Amino acid sequence: MESALPCEKPPVWSFTINFDEKNSYRLSAGMMFAKSAADVEQFGEASGLEVTARSDRNYGEMRSLKVREPADSPKLKLLIRALEERYGIKPSKWFIVPNELEDQYFGVRIEREFSDNQIEYSKYLRLIATRFQIGSHSRRETPEDETYYVENDGKQGTKVDFGFISPFPAIGLSHKLKEQIEAYSLKAIRFEPIVVRRKDGKAPRKQLWKIYSDITLPRSCCRYIDANGQVKDPYDDWSYKWECAYFDDAGHVPVALSYDRKDIEGVEPFDIAMTAEKTGNGPFISFRHTIVSQRFRQMMNDLKVKGVGYHPVVLK
Repeated sequence: MESALPCEKPPVWSFTINFDEKNSYRLSAGMMFAKSAADVEQFGEASGLEVTARSDRNYGEMRSLKVREPADSPKLKLLIRALEERYGIKPSKWFIVPNELEDQYFGVRIEREFSDNQIEYSKYLRLIATRFQIGSHSRRETPEDETYYVENDGKQGTKVDFGFISPFPAIGLSHKLKEQIEAYSLKAIRFEPIVVRRKDGKAPRKQLWKIYSDITLPRSCCRYIDANGQVKDPYDDWSYKWECAYFDDAGHVPVALSYDRKDIEGVEPFDIAMTAEKTGNGPFISFRHTIVSQRFRQMMNDLKVKGVGYHPVVLK
């Protein structure tokens, strides 16, 4: 299973094998239900991984084998061999396995860390808020509306200048930080106001801003899928009210978004750009990702902004 960006450190494979008397055998993303308690015990014995056992009034005999092992772990290799020998299944090259392949493969979450070199030498980066909450999400009026809405709650009184809009990765900025960024004259950047819902009649204690761009990037080369593991096509159709969409970088998280270099050259120059795709668990809670240049990263370092993170973007 290869990501768009090779891992410099061994990533960690994460999935769970469960059994209880209410759930029949099935495979899913990051979890499977075994055919019997004895099978789970056998997988534990074959690999040397610990199995927890208990009885429940509603679920009967229960077993759980939680796997969190480095990709090069001997125990992991023994477990994969045991699963193939007993059930005829293999790890999938994607986290969410397409429905038609669910009887042959199981999804694995591959947790990685990007190295300092990978961040330093990527021409572009995906911007993330790593530590602080700047607002609490309030529902949009329509799926097409990409305005950010937040509640007029206690988060309006904090000193956070850069943070996420809980419980989602959407990013917000304070007015102070907006003005500081504007002084750098970055290319293709613009700001849109974040609407604070005034249910209590009180005025918001500070203005928040959404960082945005005049440029929307071409489609990423990264696999873009729905909740069933199928490629989302059309990619921008969110008319189904339960629609979901995610990037799947061969099961690796965080994802390394990748692009054809010529496609990116066609929209340069920019310091800020937005992905064509939105990801999320539904039309009203899906968001574009923000792609930034190294010049933007240096600016944020100069300003000593806290809670900022970056994931490398791959140009092929």
